[in-house]
Amino acid sequence: MNRRELLAVLGAVAASPALAQANPEERLALGRLLHHTPQGPLRALTAAQHTLLSEVADLVIPRTDTPGALDVRVPEFIDLLLADWYDAAERDRMLAGLNEIGLRRQGPSPLAAVLETLDGTRGEPASAEWAFERFKSLIVYGYFTSEAVQRDVLRYNPLPGRFDGCVPL
Repeated sequence: MNRRELLAVLGAVAASPALAQANPEERLALGRLLHHTPQGPLRALTAAQHTLLSEVADLVIPRTDTPGALDVRVPEFIDLLLADWYDAAERDRMLAGLNEIGLRRQGPSPLAAVLETLDGTRGEPASAEWAFERFKSLIVYGYFTSEAVQRDVLRYNPLPGRFDGCVPL
């Protein structure tokens, strides 16, 4: 199994707290709807937070021979989720955690090293560890529900095969 296949599996099972009640078909439908929503100015993220989230998304799913998270506009997708789907308290915790990630980066460590220390660790709500876990899940969710990835990478066919309704069993 290569990295992309692993991310596809993780994306299929990753559950964001805001989407925990939805079944997989509802999550896919929601992802498609949100990707087709016109994007205007940022609604939940500041410009600095958007830049940081873009760098995080590019490190989680970089461009290779397939599009990366930035190619399918995952940071804008997450901004839309934060603005329209998260309640204010959860959004504030997420953004506080993102800001904490940015503060940890300002030391001598590059962002990749900071994310490696955060990955797989548990933290209190609004901490960098807590936020990175949630943002990573949203990055994977946003990536794998984008039309370009569904069509060109996963080669998802919503109507596989043909339907023969009058075939004797």
